[in-house]
Amino acid sequence: MKTENEKMNDIPDVEKERIANNWAKFETRFANKPFIPETEAQKAYLHQVNHKEAQTIEAITKKAIQKEFKAHKQPKQVMQYDVAKTLLWRIMNAKLASEGRTFEHAGNDLEVIQNLLKYFIGDNSSKYNLRKGICLAGDVGMGKTFLMECFQSFCSAAAGLQKFRKVGCGDVFDDIAAANNPQVAIMKYYKGNVFFDDLGNEPEFFKHFGNEFAYMDRIMFKREESFRIGYCMTHFTTNLNGRAIETRYGKRFFDRFKKMLNVIVMTAPSKRN
Repeated sequence: MKTENEKMNDIPDVEKERIANNWAKFETRFANKPFIPETEAQKAYLHQVNHKEAQTIEAITKKAIQKEFKAHKQPKQVMQYDVAKTLLWRIMNAKLASEGRTFEHAGNDLEVIQNLLKYFIGDNSSKYNLRKGICLAGDVGMGKTFLMECFQSFCSAAAGLQKFRKVGCGDVFDDIAAANNPQVAIMKYYKGNVFFDDLGNEPEFFKHFGNEFAYMDRIMFKREESFRIGYCMTHFTTNLNGRAIETRYGKRFFDRFKKMLNVIVMTAPSKRN
C-alpha cells in the first residue's frame, strides 16, 4: 500500500498547482479582517444580509399567494354583454347554416346560453362559478357539443378571452393506444385549457403490458394539480349523470370533477331529427 507522500507524487504537477491555488485563495479569504460597517448604506446592507432568511420567507409567502390568484382564479370582465351577445348570435347562426339548420330552443336552453355567455366574458352576474370549468350534462341530442363548439369559436374570435381546444374523449383513447409510449402521449392532456367532449363514450381502461390503465382518471388527477395553481381550465360534455360518473370512474375522480367544474344539466328534448 502506498504512503501519503507516494500518493502525492502520483498527482500531476498541473493538478498540484490547482490545489495549491485553491488553498491559497481559501487562506487569503479567511485572513481578511471582518467587514465592519461605517456608513448608513453599509449598515443597511449588513442588516439586509443578516436578515436574508426572513426576507426569503416573505418572498416565498408572496409568491405562494400570487400563485393562488392566477388569471383564471380572479377573472375580469373583458367584453360588454350586449356586444358579446351579438358576436355569439352570429357565430351560432353561421354554424347552424353550415349544417342546414335553424336555431331552436326548448327547456332551459336560453338560460344556459345567457349564463354561459356571461361566464365566458368574465361577468360575475353569471350563475356559474367563473373560477371553475364547465360541464354540460344531459341526454343525447340536446346540443351540448354544439354550444361548446360555438363558445370555442367565440373565445377564439375575441381578444382577451380564455381560449380552449376541443378533444373527444374517445380520441384520447385512440391517441394513447396508437402511441409507442402511452405514458408520454397522455402528458399532452395534463395542462392547458381543454374541452373534453362526450365523457363516458370512451373505453374505460387502456391495457398496457397486460395492466388496465385508467387514463381519464390520471388526466383528471394531473389537471386538478394544475387547476389548483391556476394553469388550466377543464370543460366537458357528457350524457352521464353524477351517479353514473362516480360509478364508472370512482369517487376520487368524481370529487375532482365536482371541485373543478360547474355541472349544468340541460333539460331540452333531443334536437336530432
